[in-house]
Amino acid sequence: MKLLHNRWLRRITTIVALLCVVGAAVVAVLWFKVRKDGEARLTRAVAELDATDPGWRTVDLEAAHNAAVAPPDQNAGEQVLAALSLLTDEYKEFDKESTFRRALELPHLPHPDALSALRAALTSSATAVEKVGGIRRFPGGGFRLTYKEPELVGTSLDKTQEVRSAAGLLDYSAMLLAADDQADESLDRALCLLHLERAVGDESFEISQIVRMAALQVGPRSIECTLAWTSSPSEQKLADVQAELLRLSALSRLKVIFRAARATTYRLTENLESGALDPNAAPAGSLPPDTSWRVSLQRRHWPGQKADALGYFNRMVAVADLPSEQRLDAAIQIQREFDQWMHATAQTPMSRLFRLMPPTSFILTDADTRTIGVLRATATAVAFERFRLKHGRFPTALAELTPDFLTAIPADPYTGRPLLYKKTDDGAVVYSTGRDRTDDGGTKLSAGGEQGTDIGFRLFDPKHRRQPPLPKED
Repeated sequence: MKLLHNRWLRRITTIVALLCVVGAAVVAVLWFKVRKDGEARLTRAVAELDATDPGWRTVDLEAAHNAAVAPPDQNAGEQVLAALSLLTDEYKEFDKESTFRRALELPHLPHPDALSALRAALTSSATAVEKVGGIRRFPGGGFRLTYKEPELVGTSLDKTQEVRSAAGLLDYSAMLLAADDQADESLDRALCLLHLERAVGDESFEISQIVRMAALQVGPRSIECTLAWTSSPSEQKLADVQAELLRLSALSRLKVIFRAARATTYRLTENLESGALDPNAAPAGSLPPDTSWRVSLQRRHWPGQKADALGYFNRMVAVADLPSEQRLDAAIQIQREFDQWMHATAQTPMSRLFRLMPPTSFILTDADTRTIGVLRATATAVAFERFRLKHGRFPTALAELTPDFLTAIPADPYTGRPLLYKKTDDGAVVYSTGRDRTDDGGTKLSAGGEQGTDIGFRLFDPKHRRQPPLPKED
């Protein structure tokens, strides 16, 4: 009986061992099959990208950007840094604590106390103001970029971030000049604000282009103050401002943004697969850390996931070539499909890296479209002011602006139709519908284009400009 028991035990042990060997072989075959299929798809995707968009990797973007950086004597960015180094503590304290901008209600002038504080702060940093006011003499820009390996997200962009501070300084200076009824001098500051985008240039990081768009949107805000507080801007200065606004509105930052996102994410995946980047250092969200054996099993999915992600990024890059009114819908669709793919795909350190992408595709597409809308509305409003200077009145319809003041009426980047115009009791408003694509009458303008609001520019009749300051709130 004991002998029979041992015999069956050996048979069972042998069968279990064989099943384990067969199971391991099946797993190994499936592992290699999944990985090889993914590698083949990835090889095809990379080869196609090399052919259609050469220079797409981070090393190429870095080299191309640094080659385009202007020398110091032509670099608006270096001029910005030099100017900011001259700011006094008095100005910095004012800038930190001030509610000057938030307290404005156009066309009312600022309260004398607020204006006095602004004047004192700018006077204390007069040298800095003068230097940053000269940046238009510097045709180029850019700061040298070095991607920080292996995580890349730690790449220093401190110099780029300083452009925000320069925008604030120029905006304050423009408002003070406008409050003093120096129209052309204030518009000069607005031109400097628009020129700040050259200080950033095509720096291949999403945050860099966000800074660039933010600086571009400060310029129209400054122009709106100028035309609400001054009585006699010159035709030539207005024409210069309008031309620059239209030039900038024809540019899109999206291709730079999405090529950078594609390159940096792909480079992160390479660093993860090579071992240069710790799998548990990848953005983990709410997922638990992975053990080494689990990472080994998951590696079969990595090449295929890289190929899929490249496909989504390639589609986002292509969005930048669409007409502006088609971009948002395309970005939303790609984002939706990407989210579905992320939900269905195996959760691995590789897929966790791709969580860096959402929801930036929609948000950044909307931000670029909104920037274009603001620039076009402002350029059209400036054309209105030029028309008023010549004819003594605002036009009754946008068509009156062509061909003397505009070659064509700029399109609303959200709808593709001409920008909207409405006469008001105290002037006029030129506007875009914003992302809800609904004409809300231009009665409520919003910088963010929220639901129920429009994006645009308010102009005031001369008799309604330079209204007395509102009572100071307690």
